[in-house]
Amino acid sequence: MQSTRGREGGYSLARPAAEISIAAIVRAVDGPLAPLPCASVKFYRRCADCEDEKTCEVRRLMREVRDAASAILDNTSLAEAAAQNTPRRRKKAEKVR
Repeated sequence: MQSTRGREGGYSLARPAAEISIAAIVRAVDGPLAPLPCASVKFYRRCADCEDEKTCEVRRLMREVRDAASAILDNTSLAEAAAQNTPRRRKKAEKVR
């Protein structure tokens, strides 16, 4: 985001919407994509109550959740999400019918 002062001022994107991923927005607003800190790639933190991280099934599952969310959000731009008739929305609409 960038701001412009004055009567005609306001906020605008600093880069084209096609270059901004939804994941970047989520990370900037909410932090890591991972539901648990031990499943995060960029903000890893060991869980305090974890006895054996290497065999922890919850961590493995949360990594899968994180990877699935990342696969979608890192590959969807703000421009795509804002588009009225994206392929993803068309598929969902077809399933509802």
